[in-house]
Amino acid sequence: MATDPEPVYGDTNVLNHLHEQKGLSASDVITVRRAARQKRFRLLASDVLIDETLATFSSDSSKARGLLTLLLELCEVRNSTILHHELLLGGDIRAFYGAGVTPDRFMDPAEAARLSSRLKRLADGRTDYALIAAAQSQAKKEKREFRNLMRDAKKDMEERVAKLPSAPSFDQFRNLLAPQLLGTLALALGVGDECLAQGIIGLMKVRTVQAFLGYTTSMLYAQTVEAKAPKYGDSNDQIHAFLATVADIFVSTDGDLRAHVIRSGIPNLEVLDLPEFIDRIR
Repeated sequence: MATDPEPVYGDTNVLNHLHEQKGLSASDVITVRRAARQKRFRLLASDVLIDETLATFSSDSSKARGLLTLLLELCEVRNSTILHHELLLGGDIRAFYGAGVTPDRFMDPAEAARLSSRLKRLADGRTDYALIAAAQSQAKKEKREFRNLMRDAKKDMEERVAKLPSAPSFDQFRNLLAPQLLGTLALALGVGDECLAQGIIGLMKVRTVQAFLGYTTSMLYAQTVEAKAPKYGDSNDQIHAFLATVADIFVSTDGDLRAHVIRSGIPNLEVLDLPEFIDRIR
């Protein structure tokens, strides 16, 4: 009896490493392409994965088209693109508090089909300035919002940690941060009163929320308690982390990103380096 292929989500580094054959053999790349054709895994796309790829047009249009071609080869964008991350997380939170229905995990098929067609035209050498500009504008907006969120949360947590008799464990740190972080999100989504009335204990068990909270906490813990410097790509990494909840396997070549996702403790999500994933499908 045929089984559905395992859903796999990878960050943009995976595409880059495959495209440039970075740290991989030609056989490794062939293995991934062959396994995709044989539908031995289902690679998922996302708004942030596509936006990061489109952003490459500003510096190297030839590379950007190569990355798009590879993405379209490995992933059926029209039926495997995850719902926009803000709609996914926001929809799950609103649904938990009874202010909406749980959103579908994937983009509307008609919208995804239009996106797929535009990406194919770009990959074929035609220009879509509107799509590229929209991706760049969205990336700037998300980085700005992320910096504001992290700045406020980091300042608050530094003050709290300073008052503790000893450095908190990761779990203690997460429990300190959760009310502020999730309360702020609930308020922004128009369910602040419901959040106050019902609390956040149950909300913390929602898969996307668990990933968002776990990854954000892990980054702040690294900066506040472990004295590690933030990275330029932290905002997109945070989004990749909770979009990975739609998959069974998350693949990344970024060791810090994998470590944060593992520490987040997302149930039933396997985290692999790219060579480990290739060995799995070989």
